[in-house]
This record gives sequence, structure tokens and C-alpha cells, in this order.
Amino acid sequence: MVDNNDSSPENRLSVADAAEQLGLTEDAIRKRIHRGHIAYEQDSNGRYWVYLNQTNQTDRTDRQTVHTALQYNT
Repeated sequence: MVDNNDSSPENRLSVADAAEQLGLTEDAIRKRIHRGHIAYEQDSNGRYWVYLNQTNQTDRTDRQTVHTALQYNT
């Protein structure tokens, strides 16, 4: 079992839920897990659980801002 978080179990999200909350695909979340860019744990059944923090939320906002800026500058 891999444990890369200091959060409590009630704060964890499935890969699908984390993807939805961050506006990403499930594959993008899995890649972040494997690169060590997002806090996670793997349970005894092999399922990944993701822990989101303020940085993850800021990443989404920054990405949306850049995307919007690019739309209006074209």
C-alpha cells in the first residue's frame, strides 16, 4: 500500500470524483498519481484514493483562466 497523504479518510475522493472536481479526465488524475504530483493512497484492493488540497484547486482555476485568456486573444 502506498500512502502519500496526511489527510483523514473522510477527505478522500475516488479517481473519478477527483477528476470531476478538478475538471480533468480520470487518465490525467492517474498520471498525476504515478508522477507523484497529487496526494493519494492505494487500498488493499488496488484502488486509488485521491486527497485534494488548495494547490489542486488553484491549478484548476489557473488552467481555466489561461484557457479563457487564450480564447479572447485569438
